[in-house]
Amino acid sequence: MKSGPRLFFGKIWIFREDGKIWAFLNRCTHLGCALSYDKGYFRCHCHGSIFTKHGKPVYGPAKKRLFFVKVSVSRKGIVTVDTSKLASGPFVLKWGSGNT
Repeated sequence: MKSGPRLFFGKIWIFREDGKIWAFLNRCTHLGCALSYDKGYFRCHCHGSIFTKHGKPVYGPAKKRLFFVKVSVSRKGIVTVDTSKLASGPFVLKWGSGNT
């Protein structure tokens, strides 16, 4: 997986950068609208909330961080996310750490 964010199945953003990987739901914490990625920020087009790549709200009506999901990476580099494990802060792994 190359650096930067990628949207999977329209539901999960996975972000890889500087040897780290994290993922969060594609939902604004204000009212649950989908997000887009533009110029280094995640944006909610429903009500204008803007989030950093680490899920912190920096503008708009959203006050809570994005909901992160648990990420694991196999020794073969296969990325798995567990949507049953949500947190208001990132689960960050070192890319290539072989965590399963």
